[in-house]
Amino acid sequence: MLIRDGRLGEASADPTLGTFLDKLCPEDRDFDLATELYNGHLATEDPATRQRNLLAAAVAHFEARKPLDKLATLAKATGATISLN
Repeated sequence: MLIRDGRLGEASADPTLGTFLDKLCPEDRDFDLATELYNGHLATEDPATRQRNLLAAAVAHFEARKPLDKLATLAKATGATISLN
């Protein structure tokens, strides 16, 4: 009813709605990877290019999900040396 009435702020605060939405669309990394690989496979006729696309999609999938080292990222962005005392 909150969504129907346009009160999305209140609806987003409802934990029951959050639980329901998580059940509708759970995070499934295996499915995400399979979808990326399948879509890359369909886009190309050439077998060599298809293999390169599949490998690139798999690498991108795992690179995007690596834990981020925030301190290293900050050091690269600033070009400075960081010292912790």
